[in-house]
Amino acid sequence: MTKAVRLRAVVWDFDGTLVDSRHKNLSATRTILEQLGSRRPEDIESLSSLDSYERAALRSPNWRELYVREFGLTVEETDQAGHLWEQVQFDDPTPPMFYDGIEEVLAQLSPLPQGVVSQNSALLIDRVLSQGGLRDHFGPIIGYDDVGLEQQKPHPEGLLMSLERMDLFADCERGDVVLFVGDHEVDVRCAHRAQVWLEEQGRPLS
Repeated sequence: MTKAVRLRAVVWDFDGTLVDSRHKNLSATRTILEQLGSRRPEDIESLSSLDSYERAALRSPNWRELYVREFGLTVEETDQAGHLWEQVQFDDPTPPMFYDGIEEVLAQLSPLPQGVVSQNSALLIDRVLSQGGLRDHFGPIIGYDDVGLEQQKPHPEGLLMSLERMDLFADCERGDVVLFVGDHEVDVRCAHRAQVWLEEQGRPLS
């Protein structure tokens, strides 16, 4: 007899999944390039409009590739941009907006552990969720600054770290499932790589 599937936890991406942060991210990115001073944001096609920025983000597997390929920054400048991101985001007055219905969905899932794995800043995510009255729904928040530069999504490190912090490896059984909710191809690839690792390690968690 086949064992029933048991949903053990839900892990969320942040930008484009919990919140519509496109306007804020575009504004912050323009500010960062102005501060770096090497390229004027008005000269970069991918920063000319929200639609152009969104298309560029969808073409890029992670934020570092976005800055190098689409905005023409060097690796060193991209490192500097990463250090500037958190403070610029904190200072930017553009509010990120939660998607309609998110609060109700989180409440319905509240019996389950929930976490966030994102390429945004963990401190910023924590603040946005707290201001929206939603922080209590979540356990671990893993941001870009919690994993190494070579371990950004689609590398599975952040997702696996979230599962470990929720202590899901302790008593997982065959048929146990974790749902990873994202909005980008990179999230799908991240989940797939995590699944491969779990299988290689003989973990029954899917």
